[in-house]
Amino acid sequence: MSIPSAVIFFDDREDNIEAARALGIDAHHWPRNGESADSDQVEHGASIARRVLAERGVPLD
Repeated sequence: MSIPSAVIFFDDREDNIEAARALGIDAHHWPRNGESADSDQVEHGASIARRVLAERGVPLD
């Protein structure tokens, strides 16, 4: 049996993130490089993933 809340999902499309969240999945935006006009302010996908996974207690090393 799958438990949606046990899934961590990353995607670059907001509609996919919203759909996943509607199913109870822990969904996060994975920005494309250069997506923002101010690229210094954009946290890159790998950094977001590492932070989210660490916050959820997933071992990274």
